[in-house]
Amino acid sequence: MNQSDLIAKCAEKTGLTKTKMKEVLETIGDVVLAAVKSKQTVTIPVIGRFTHKVAQARSCRNPRTGAIMKVPAKAKMAFSASSFVKESLQKK
Repeated sequence: MNQSDLIAKCAEKTGLTKTKMKEVLETIGDVVLAAVKSKQTVTIPVIGRFTHKVAQARSCRNPRTGAIMKVPAKAKMAFSASSFVKESLQKK
């Protein structure tokens, strides 16, 4: 399902226009991103939880030259599915 399919399906279920539904989804994305950037955890009921994670700095080897390179630490957004999602995926 791509973005336009998601917008159309949500608009149909809520009765909102596709334009308004797109604004709502973009706003939710902006709010979640801003919260995670400020190291807050965002929980969306039924879907899951978004958290801020840091990938530690590490060393790796360049496969082409064999030289050892340093990879700096970087921020990531992690997602953990809710128990409802996990259980729903297991049902046949």
